Amino acid sequence: MRKNNKSHQASNNIQMNQIVPGRCVEHEIDAIANKDKETILVEVKHHFQFHTYTGVSVFLEVQAELEDLIDGFQNKRHNSDFSKALVVCSTKISDHAKRYALCKNISSKIKITGF
Repeated sequence: MRKNNKSHQASNNIQMNQIVPGRCVEHEIDAIANKDKETILVEVKHHFQFHTYTGVSVFLEVQAELEDLIDGFQNKRHNSDFSKALVVCSTKISDHAKRYALCKNISSKIKITGF
């Protein structure tokens, strides 16, 4: 017989299409994912043309958004203590975008996911 041990289950929660105030401006967020004790900013990019790459501008924007949201949390403007960002896209990610993420040492903050 299998026991239902809730202490070993991950607590997952996703909130879609949220507007969250940062320190400077409000941000339209595709999703906020909560897993265990992490709060993750999720940016979704869908391209209809399979050969279109997700470029560096997406990662520049997400990094700036994440920093403003972290500052907003510290200034008690919202209750989401973001720990990192996740970019999910339906196409490949450009080499330029990958190099930026590695150079800025933000790969631990922005997870690069693509097809």
